Amino acid sequence: MLDVGAHDRRIERWLRSTGSDATYRSLDVDRSLQHDFYDFDSVSETYDLVTILDVVEHVPPQAVMEMMLHCHRVLRPGGEVVITTPNASHPARLWRDCTHITAFHHAELAGFVVAAGLVNPRLYRIRQMGWRDWLLYPFAWPTLKLLEIDFAFGIALTGEKHA
Repeated sequence: MLDVGAHDRRIERWLRSTGSDATYRSLDVDRSLQHDFYDFDSVSETYDLVTILDVVEHVPPQAVMEMMLHCHRVLRPGGEVVITTPNASHPARLWRDCTHITAFHHAELAGFVVAAGLVNPRLYRIRQMGWRDWLLYPFAWPTLKLLEIDFAFGIALTGEKHA
């Protein structure tokens, strides 16, 4: 797997803690930390999985499109990309971090994935709700839907390289 925006390589530590022997490579522009790659142009291998976890909101849309095109290039046929980002439809979650530049609605992010030639985009909502939230949600849902408010903290989107 290739972990884009790997920061401290915590995904690698998690993989090793599960006993996985998957090949892990990291890509990050931060040269103060040790990574396998510091830009996509240096990546020549192909991967079954590329992860871009909480990265796309930190860059402008053009950089995201470039990332998706690079993902298509480095994925093996049948390989998958997994992207996570704060939910732009959440009332406050996205802007709680001053380093966030671009808010991506799930449909926009899926558009980038498809435009890069990846197929079968799938969306997952990342939600942390307490019991009170579950009790109130059925009553609030019609209003939330009308206002396009979604209390899922984040979204995850996957896409595949055509086999």
